[in-house]
Amino acid sequence: MPLTDWANLGTVVLGITGVLALVFAYWQARAIRWQTAQARRQQLEMLARGHYQRFVELCVQYPEYTMASVLEEALDLEAETFKGDRMKFYQYEWFFAAMGNSFETMFETVGRRGEWRQTMVIIMREHEKYVRSKRFDDTQRPTVMPEFQRFVDEEVFKPLAPSVRPESVDAVPSTSTED
Repeated sequence: MPLTDWANLGTVVLGITGVLALVFAYWQARAIRWQTAQARRQQLEMLARGHYQRFVELCVQYPEYTMASVLEEALDLEAETFKGDRMKFYQYEWFFAAMGNSFETMFETVGRRGEWRQTMVIIMREHEKYVRSKRFDDTQRPTVMPEFQRFVDEEVFKPLAPSVRPESVDAVPSTSTED
């Protein structure tokens, strides 16, 4: 085979190798992008779980602040007391602020996922008396992200008319399609 044929063959092989390298690089970039997105999703999930875990620990520490039936009787918004105690009222407000902070983080990180949204809806409904109060509007609402506030207003409390709001989590409508 003459030398020019070898040179031509070398050019063809080099061209094919270049194309294959480009194809490989493209698939590598796609794989890296997918792995990065997957790692980001896992980090956001862990962040949300961490915030939720800290909230659950607060619930274990202060169970009286978690139940609508207790809140309904214990929380006096006009007198600003909880079971007649002003300090417990302020403690409840900080408990609620910690919950709101956790839920805002969860909303921002994994809030598009149905199971997380449902968790937030069920828990927030327990605190409707406070969320619907002027005290909340004056003290905490200004610190809430507008997107999260819209979620609370539209998804947590809007589905039910004010006169038929649930008093407890038992009244949360089922999402089951079974009859």
